[in-house]
Amino acid sequence: QITGIIRLTSDGSSYYLSLSSVDQQKFNKQMATDLSYIIPVDVNRITPINGFEKDISTGTLQILLFFNIKDTTDLSRKSAYNISQDFNTLLKYKKYNALMNYNTTSLIDENYPMTIAPFLREYLVLIIIIIAALVVLVILYLLASWKFKKADNFAIFKTIIIVVDLGLRILFVINDVHKVPELWWPSLIILVISTSINIVSSFLIIVHEIAGHIEALYALSSRFGTLKIFSTTFSKTAENTIFWVGILGLIFGIPQFIIQILFRLRTISFNIIPQLALVSNATIIAYNILSGIYKVQV
Repeated sequence: QITGIIRLTSDGSSYYLSLSSVDQQKFNKQMATDLSYIIPVDVNRITPINGFEKDISTGTLQILLFFNIKDTTDLSRKSAYNISQDFNTLLKYKKYNALMNYNTTSLIDENYPMTIAPFLREYLVLIIIIIAALVVLVILYLLASWKFKKADNFAIFKTIIIVVDLGLRILFVINDVHKVPELWWPSLIILVISTSINIVSSFLIIVHEIAGHIEALYALSSRFGTLKIFSTTFSKTAENTIFWVGILGLIFGIPQFIIQILFRLRTISFNIIPQLALVSNATIIAYNILSGIYKVQV
């Protein structure tokens, strides 16, 4: 099956938002029934997904609705893809066909053809690359731990995760968080403040070594692979600064994590970047909490 996305007009969106959650579900179900009559297709081939997303790409708030379209192996019946294409043909001439005859379908925006939501399998290549990279890193870590037992070889992994997490959070703010408009400004503010603190702090502590994330400085004293760059030692003041700025980063990381959770709860369509950002942020928060507890006890 595929998941088709339909957008309501501005007036239709205002009407939809005025409905209670129960009435919104009834509206979705009725629209699926009406579409099955108009296309036409068996009623059980189109089913609504409860919930909606907000689209502000046009400058006005419009609602996106999601419908599952079941596929078939019967060659005498329309495939799921053909059903979506037939709908788009009807939508192009909406003013002149049965879409205008129903209270639900008349509210569909004819300027937004049905789009097919991405599936997990569409990110299969990226997922394979990520898994392969993790396997390689684990192998390198095991080899380094076996050969250089005195080195803090795990620090380089944390550095990689930090860099990847920063990139994912930037992509999340640029490409995804606008789907939930009320989360955009808080997410942007947290990203800018936390990144600025880390960059400025990093430069102040050791400009010539690293800049971008304060916690990545731990890698410089990890003696990873006994490389000279990873054998740097810091003064007590520098180590305390790194620790407390790391705690400050944790304070900003938790609200960002909450925003990512809210985004996941308020969206329907699947996108790999928010999922990866959520996982990486959760990993760093958990590590920072455990690391902070350990350092305080020591």
